[in-house]
Amino acid sequence: MSRLLTRSLAILVCTLSSVSALAQTLPVRINAMGVTMRAEAGGGVCAVAIPEKIGEPRMLMFDVRPSDGNLVVAVIEPGDVFAGKDLDRDIPLTLIFDGKKHGASKSGGYSRGYWNMVRGGWGPGKGSDDTLLKLKTATTISASFDGMTFGPFNTQVAGFAHSWLTSCVAKEKAAG
Repeated sequence: MSRLLTRSLAILVCTLSSVSALAQTLPVRINAMGVTMRAEAGGGVCAVAIPEKIGEPRMLMFDVRPSDGNLVVAVIEPGDVFAGKDLDRDIPLTLIFDGKKHGASKSGGYSRGYWNMVRGGWGPGKGSDDTLLKLKTATTISASFDGMTFGPFNTQVAGFAHSWLTSCVAKEKAAG
């Protein structure tokens, strides 16, 4: 078995069963058992990025701040595709889980820099909690923003991203 596959399988097992073991393997690229995504923890965030298609650069990122549970979701785009857009305008992001529209974010907008993205923030509390909970059973997620639709993004294994994020948040909170 290749070293990468062995490491990926170990990460997957740790993700599902042991948060403390996972902390020593991050940041990671998960590519095992039908799951291909990126995950990262530390610096006050827990994040998972799901590719639109395997091997494609567009990703849907769920980023949770463990200190207060604030959820930010972003569609990461390669290249400078948002040239000419109003970067200062507050535009909410709407997510569609398995074809069912979910409430829009409290805030959002374009972001250009190292990553070019559209993003939405649900704020600490119920909005973030409810949105993150939808990730538990979703198999496809699309995003709607400023008249554009992105996706669908296939979660590949229902509940995997949710499990990883909630485990990461619990570990980060325990670490203080």
